[in-house]
Amino acid sequence: VGAVAEVLVTPAAGGVVAPGNPEELARAIEDQLATGATPEARAARAATAERFSLARRAAEHVDLYRDVLSEHARAGGH
Repeated sequence: VGAVAEVLVTPAAGGVVAPGNPEELARAIEDQLATGATPEARAARAATAERFSLARRAAEHVDLYRDVLSEHARAGGH
């Protein structure tokens, strides 16, 4: 999955299972439900929610569009 390495910065923040292995996935989910979220996992979730929020993504796209339009104008575009 795309941003796993960005989200799971430490092993305590979460885990990864092999693709196509539903038994391993079920075991990982059961383990997580049994032990609860670690402080690191809660912090990773909060950071991810902020980093990938709709408001932040929209603002980043607006900034990108402004940069592209500004560069286009500097290059003499119409």
